[in-house]
Amino acid sequence: LAIINRSGAHLLSMINDVLDISKIEAGRLDLDVRAFDLVSLLNDVSVMINIRAVEKHLSFRLEIAPEMANFVKADIGKLRQILINLLGNAIKFTTKGEVILRACTTVKSEQIPTNATLILDVIDSGIGIPDNKKEALFQPFVQLMQENSDTSGTGLGLAISKSLVELMGGHIRVSSIMNQGSTFTIELPVELVEADEVVIAEKSKVVKSLAPNQPNWRLLVVEDNPDSRLLLVTLFKNIGFQVCEAENGQEAIELFEQWQPHLIWMDILMPVMDGYEASSKIRQCATGDKVKIIALTASVFAEQHEEIIKAGCDAVLHKPFHISEIFNALIKYLGVEFIYQDEQPTSMPAAVTLTPDILACLPNELSLQLHEMALELDIEGTDAVITQIRNINPDIAESLQKMADSYQFAQIIELTENG
Repeated sequence: LAIINRSGAHLLSMINDVLDISKIEAGRLDLDVRAFDLVSLLNDVSVMINIRAVEKHLSFRLEIAPEMANFVKADIGKLRQILINLLGNAIKFTTKGEVILRACTTVKSEQIPTNATLILDVIDSGIGIPDNKKEALFQPFVQLMQENSDTSGTGLGLAISKSLVELMGGHIRVSSIMNQGSTFTIELPVELVEADEVVIAEKSKVVKSLAPNQPNWRLLVVEDNPDSRLLLVTLFKNIGFQVCEAENGQEAIELFEQWQPHLIWMDILMPVMDGYEASSKIRQCATGDKVKIIALTASVFAEQHEEIIKAGCDAVLHKPFHISEIFNALIKYLGVEFIYQDEQPTSMPAAVTLTPDILACLPNELSLQLHEMALELDIEGTDAVITQIRNINPDIAESLQKMADSYQFAQIIELTENG
């Protein structure tokens, strides 16, 4: 579910970037530079890409240099998109063998030790790229037609990646040998920072139910799309709200007069009567000044946002929304109190780059068991062996667990070959 969530979030981001490609070409796209955990980013992207590799029966490997800087300052969103574009292409145009993401950082100058270069290599064992096609690779809407390769997609990935790399002050190059594979290399300037400069996003608390001793909150959901309406109605009912639903603005006005909800979730584009007119007419009703109205819209244009507020809405949330945004709005505009699910914080030790020599410190019996479980693709058995290893060496166990969680059984087999 976490992978699906990350993939969906990235897809939304990528759609927005593709729509804004004219801004890239016009030089109007701005950088969002901030401090972040580089190793965590590489691991997150790798987990996502490894799923695609497994589907194609390919091996995927992340190689992080021992001296790699953990925390840097750059545009994390654009770096993530560049990596996923390049790795996605590598998987797409490789039919057998492996794909590798290799990463390291080097300090540019001893006089300014915080200025560094991030070097990323995306290596595949695909069919290769002819010399006379390399220049065309980075042109928009260009796709190389290769035997047995997947040709789906827009052909924008490499063009966008090149533009983003250059916007970030770096450069990208490709080397390839026919029938052996290709390597895309990125060099980006980054600033090295300390861990305390990284702002860790606060994890949204999971709402369990309404807190006791509150009004019987009444919510009206106005939405013409039955799936979207079902999502919100089910969400609110499960928490403990009283809920009514309407398919259009006309029904919303009638239900408001009959039921007097505390808050209305108002879609904007609907048949019969849209959200603009419905919100305006509700405000003209006898008690229309007391109800809170929050618009839910797919529009992202500033002028439409202003029109929605002028029509009588208190706030605007954009689709697709995060559940936490919905609950935060209820807290802000109604003062609703929730009971949250208890979550035990987990401290994650830093991952160790495993080698056969490192695993040699483990008892031979455990190495053999781990090898056998990986050969059989026995997930529960592998987890059980890793649990035993955790009692001996937590750092090794954590790295093995990450490999197992991302189904890197081929790597585990290779590491324990001589166990």
